[in-house]
Amino acid sequence: MSQLRNKARAQTALEVLFLTGIILLGAALVVRPYLKNNSSSELILHVRGAAESACAYLNTGVVLKDEKYTSLNDVIVSANYSSIGCIVRGVGITQEDEGSVSIKVSVEYHKNLDRDQLKDAISDFIKRELKSRSGFTEKDGELYHWKRRVKIDLEVRKE
Repeated sequence: MSQLRNKARAQTALEVLFLTGIILLGAALVVRPYLKNNSSSELILHVRGAAESACAYLNTGVVLKDEKYTSLNDVIVSANYSSIGCIVRGVGITQEDEGSVSIKVSVEYHKNLDRDQLKDAISDFIKRELKSRSGFTEKDGELYHWKRRVKIDLEVRKE
């Protein structure tokens, strides 16, 4: 009788291990794609945040002596220390694969300014800001988020 009881316990233990294995395998299959999409969402949030920080700074019309804002300060001086009416209109992924991602950022402004100067200043600020955040690095002039190359296409137009 005790031998029968031990066999039943062993069978129950094996069944529990089998079910646990199936549950863990299912969780691994479901969670992996979710984490990949979550990584892309995180990347968009970082880029949008950096672009909005650039616009917020440009809209103050105030120059700070902080290395972080060096490129944006020249634009503020060109705008005669006034707001340029900078607005981030959109941020989205245009191309994505395992090793790289391309993100388009659309920015509009109201003031009469040199568009190329503004584009270069905002682009430089976004790149610097992202490099200061966790997970972003620069290698050979290219920006990387963890191990994925990030290409930012900045579109700047006067409204």
